[in-house]
Amino acid sequence: MGSSATPPGQAPAPTFVIDLSSRATASQLGEHAGLLVLPLFAVLTLDAGAGQLGVLRAVGQAPILLLSLFVGP
Repeated sequence: MGSSATPPGQAPAPTFVIDLSSRATASQLGEHAGLLVLPLFAVLTLDAGAGQLGVLRAVGQAPILLLSLFVGP
């Protein structure tokens, strides 16, 4: 008898679910890495101060605020 990845009596997960899950994970990883790398780059390379980092964060959040006003919740 061969070994299988799924227990007997249980259907294997569809491949599109696994593919979608891996793509969503990669997207979230990229988004959160960008939230960390951009301010770190600004501080280390451009010698940005606290006020400039605040402006950088505000500019990054502005599209979300402005588009949510038109699109809605």
